[in-house]
Amino acid sequence: MSDVITKEIQELEDRGEEIAEELDLFPDHQELFHHIINIGRKYPALPDEYRTEDRLLPGCISQLWIQGDIQDGKVHFYMDADAMISKGLAALLLNFYNGKHPEAVIRAEPAFLNKSGLLKMVSGNRSNSLVYLRDYTKNFAAQALSV
Repeated sequence: MSDVITKEIQELEDRGEEIAEELDLFPDHQELFHHIINIGRKYPALPDEYRTEDRLLPGCISQLWIQGDIQDGKVHFYMDADAMISKGLAALLLNFYNGKHPEAVIRAEPAFLNKSGLLKMVSGNRSNSLVYLRDYTKNFAAQALSV
């Protein structure tokens, strides 16, 4: 593993700690979910031409469209959802990985989701959707490496 990849993995681990600490600042679930919804509102809009059935995240109870891209050797994800909390949760996870090398995306797990207790606060369906979304990020990154 190169020094660049090792550095990016460490950056992701550090960023995960920061996110967990940030999420812990909210005194109750309602304020936390309001914050997560705002993260989703700030996420760049997915162009309409990408809102196709083949870009829907499987297993998600709401409609969540996702499109991965590689720019200058770095992973970038674009998405939108029809439910604001789903969009916010997806934005939280995708922001974590955006702009990183595919190998770092594969190797660095989003431990902040468990550490913050977020996975326990959301419904089982939304928790599963985050798992499916993480699988998508890993698979997309793996495909990018194999090209």
